[in-house]
Amino acid sequence: MAMKIRGVNMVPRSRSSETNNDSETNLSVNPADPRQIAGTAFTPSGGPNTPIYLSSDGGETWTLAAIVPGGTGDFNVKFSSKALYGGNLRPAFGLTMDVLRTTNTFGGALMTVIDARPPGPNFFDQPWVQTWTVQKGPDAGKDRLYVGCNDLTIFPGATASIDLSPDGIAGTPAFTLVRLDSRGTAGHDGPSVRAAVHRKARSMRPSSVGALLGGRPTVTSSWSATTTGAPERRRSRI
Repeated sequence: MAMKIRGVNMVPRSRSSETNNDSETNLSVNPADPRQIAGTAFTPSGGPNTPIYLSSDGGETWTLAAIVPGGTGDFNVKFSSKALYGGNLRPAFGLTMDVLRTTNTFGGALMTVIDARPPGPNFFDQPWVQTWTVQKGPDAGKDRLYVGCNDLTIFPGATASIDLSPDGIAGTPAFTLVRLDSRGTAGHDGPSVRAAVHRKARSMRPSSVGALLGGRPTVTSSWSATTTGAPERRRSRI
């Protein structure tokens, strides 16, 4: 039997006449409840906060919820089994990179900023969130949280970075900014640093992250996240 694919217009009917540049889209499905889906795009809300698309019925219907504080330059979200996390470039004193969290995605309240990286001479670019809830061992229930970014505040240099927390669900998560590239660059690395959490992040074994440095070979780095957030790093190139 041929597989059928059904397309659903995510833009709510009440906004069907809008002609904004709804680009750089991203979707995340809640692993604890696959009926819950969150989506992001460059969609203005008409107010002070940034909206995300939400569905609680597996993508059949969608609403817009302006739950991201401030505007956006780049934004994406990812579900763990416990929370929805976001990475946002907020226009504040330049562009501030916010890491955000909510444990009540459909409740309507603003997401909480759990880490903020203010701009320097330049700014952090293209935050990209990955996360996974540890399933076994003493760290069971903790959310490993990785935010890939291009740290242009150290331009010129090796700017590809991961802002990581070994326990993103903690009341006040600890974050460590880790540099990925040890080679020389032509001013900076490519803008897209995309992390992928290895299945071993479910246990106490080192959680592995691979990052595509735009236009450059893949660099795979591994961290053994400690309770203090200090990573032990190994690097190999492919």
